[in-house]
Amino acid sequence: MKAKKALPPASFADLTWDQLKEWAGTKIVARGKSYLTNVEKPAVTEDGGLLAWVLGTERYATHVWFMDNELLSLCTCPYEWGPCKHAVGLILVGIDALKEQRSLPLVGEDDDRLRAISDCIENEHDLCDEEGEADYEESDMAMPGGRGPKPGHPPKLLQDILQGMTKDDLAQLVLDLARQHPEIVLTIQEREHLISGRVAGIVKSLREDIRELSSEPAWRSRWHGNGEVPNYTPVRRRLEALLSAGYCNQVVELGRDLWQRGNRQVERSDDDGETATQIGACMEVVLRAVKGSSMPAGEQLLWIIDAYLTDEFGMLIPAVRSPLLNGFRPEDWDQVADALLKRLGKMPASAGELEFKPRYQRNQVNEWLRRALKESGREEEIIPLLEREAPMTLCYDTLVEHLLAAGRDQEAHDWAVRGFKATCGSYSGIAWEMEEHLRMMAQKAGDQATVAAYRALEFFDHPSLGSYLELQKAAKACQVWDAVRTVVLHFLEKGERQDLPASPPRKGVKVEPPVDWPLPELAISWRPERRQMNHEPRYRVLIDIAIHEKRHDDAIALYEASRESDRWFDGSDEAVAEAVQETHPDVSLKIWKKIAEDHIARVKLEAYRTASEYLQNMGRVYQRLGQADQWREYLADLRKKHKAKRRLMEVLDELEGLKTRAGRIIDQGSSKPLSKTRH
Repeated sequence: MKAKKALPPASFADLTWDQLKEWAGTKIVARGKSYLTNVEKPAVTEDGGLLAWVLGTERYATHVWFMDNELLSLCTCPYEWGPCKHAVGLILVGIDALKEQRSLPLVGEDDDRLRAISDCIENEHDLCDEEGEADYEESDMAMPGGRGPKPGHPPKLLQDILQGMTKDDLAQLVLDLARQHPEIVLTIQEREHLISGRVAGIVKSLREDIRELSSEPAWRSRWHGNGEVPNYTPVRRRLEALLSAGYCNQVVELGRDLWQRGNRQVERSDDDGETATQIGACMEVVLRAVKGSSMPAGEQLLWIIDAYLTDEFGMLIPAVRSPLLNGFRPEDWDQVADALLKRLGKMPASAGELEFKPRYQRNQVNEWLRRALKESGREEEIIPLLEREAPMTLCYDTLVEHLLAAGRDQEAHDWAVRGFKATCGSYSGIAWEMEEHLRMMAQKAGDQATVAAYRALEFFDHPSLGSYLELQKAAKACQVWDAVRTVVLHFLEKGERQDLPASPPRKGVKVEPPVDWPLPELAISWRPERRQMNHEPRYRVLIDIAIHEKRHDDAIALYEASRESDRWFDGSDEAVAEAVQETHPDVSLKIWKKIAEDHIARVKLEAYRTASEYLQNMGRVYQRLGQADQWREYLADLRKKHKAKRRLMEVLDELEGLKTRAGRIIDQGSSKPLSKTRH
């Protein structure tokens, strides 16, 4: 609900349009301008802030103010991504009041709008508290404008209040609260049972709650915002109470049931992960209970790992990444390593690679097994394990990294080559990780020619300005750039790889004579299948290279050629216009004019504002050329041609008054008179 801005003005009177747009965004400011007549009963707080009801889909309480020269806002609307249009509307109303020297009433301490904002903050606090994310410090207690403590009753404040009450007063308070909130009765009863050791009833009740909650549907409509999501918060709190009282074994047993049923529920849910998050929070309590249970330490560790291995929805990731696994001894991990080795031996295996699901499951066991071997001091077993597993699980990257860390560079090279060849067909991501390892090994060995050859391989796989520059740097280091550049540009223009042995020509296609490729042959090679070959010029890359090399005539010629091809819509028009505006302003003006008019033809406010950016570019060029009259004539033609488009006229008004609009808002006022504001 709050938003901040760096280097803001000192007050609303100093606020400029540019600062307001930087704070809220251009779109929000534009929308906020239309909300001036929706501002009801604007008032001023003692610290100079503004407060009002603003009508939208509902009536929202909105507050804007300055604190330590930072512009802040609070609004009860559901917009969560920064300052809202209601806040902008209120700011503009307040500035108009300042301009007209019209006083606004002072906010009272019991103002309904402050109460509405306070209730909204309280709801957000409760939500954060349920997720374990919010603990307000005493310094955070002040409401905007110094209106007293924030809701939520922090522990110290509550402690001070309770310590000042008599025993009879405390008893009466608890009875009153119990009548208002029946769940307090259950909490007190369970607390008494925990103290006396009578927990069987609590465990039975919790198990019934888990079974009932896990049988509920879990769904959320993204379109309508409604849905049914079970609330596991009471279960988590009761599990926490059992754990705090030392009943770890009971929490673990309940956790088994929760985990089994919860996984089935999450599998059939459609609620953007809300239920999974709640179950994960409950399981975090269970996993802490495992460490305090009567199980031997090795079994505790296996219990936690088994839960993680059956977590198909990422519910336990935060818990397992916490210090939960700290404190186990090497002998505990040794027991786990032996158990996981046996489990791995019983899992599906193959002479070749596995299908995705069995490969994923085997990899998960492998990850935990490697950690267990490391923690138990059996690190010498890790590389042999990876060598056995790589052909099945494709864990070549991990294997190569371990071999390099062990100083076994030649073995790392051989496995990287083997991994590339095994994965370049179906798993290109893994293959190019192997290629990167090979290039880095060549770099470490000082073999610049081989490094350049790998950079060439990368360029041919993914041609771009970035890969071109990396190849250029590497080829220049071994003084072969001119020859390499010739082959590279030929590839971009014709789609032919002159660095590879000639392949049978396509019917009717003339093949260029082979050239002397100056880089060494690599242990790996890549040639796309013929059906994947693109023999059309790669205009966008050629244009980017021409622009980078400041060959503006070539860039323009390539751009014109691309427009005549079937592959024109590559986004190069903006890059060309930006690059050649100094040397070929007529080309830039032509391109920007076409883009702007295409956006105007969409007949949408957002498109008009986008068009305005290109019109501004044109204006700067006309100004530099001393042709301001032509610029004004063009804008006049636009107004005449599109005079029925009221929103476009507003955008053009703002465009032509850019110097004025950059000043203080109070010197210009908002776009609508204050007299229309509701009082």
